Amino acid sequence: MTEITRSDLITCTEFKLPKGTYRGEFHDSKDGYVGDLHISDHKVYIVRKKECGRGEVVAMFPETLDPKLFCKTGGYQLYASTWVQFYALKPEVIAVAA
Repeated sequence: MTEITRSDLITCTEFKLPKGTYRGEFHDSKDGYVGDLHISDHKVYIVRKKECGRGEVVAMFPETLDPKLFCKTGGYQLYASTWVQFYALKPEVIAVAA
């Protein structure tokens, strides 16, 4: 698998993922924000949500992926009790594709 970037996300009809599936932000190897990472039914969805909306998905990566392909790469504290985790593809996954 090659690196996933913003240009890989395709526009889709608006839909909502189930509550409780959000895990954090997906970043590419240049540490650029690509989209939000959700896990539902043991599948990973990388999506972009509508600006100023109520969580409606407007773009997504066309494939669902295996959670084992991802690793935590950092994060930041949003509020006193809220932490946003960053995720990326494991380096060995990208290296195999190259």
